Amino acid sequence: MITFPSKAISLDEDGRLRINRAAPKIKHAQITVTTTEIKLQTGLTNRRTLIIKPVQSGPDASRKRVYIEIGPSEFTLGKGTPIWEKFELPLNVGPDLDIYGVIGLNVVGRDTMNLDVRIIEIGEG
Repeated sequence: MITFPSKAISLDEDGRLRINRAAPKIKHAQITVTTTEIKLQTGLTNRRTLIIKPVQSGPDASRKRVYIEIGPSEFTLGKGTPIWEKFELPLNVGPDLDIYGVIGLNVVGRDTMNLDVRIIEIGEG
């Protein structure tokens, strides 16, 4: 039998090749995003899907909505991909791609703000 991180390949009793996928895994986390870049991950190995969802950061429904920007390490603020709170972004990405987040450049009061972001990673164990 040959074993790979996410699959097992074997021959059955009739000499046929069998590929068995490993059971899917899911991990989630709550990450606080500020003006300092932070990696958005749960640490799941063999990740295939990453879902990023900023959630409402305060009880005042009349306040302005805020967003995070995501991108690679040290991306230029204002040029990242925005994700507005209460919306989610599902990404089909592998385990080797690191994604970082910061509070959006044009958010009023961003220097004193924290925004909770929920992360879900789905992969193979």
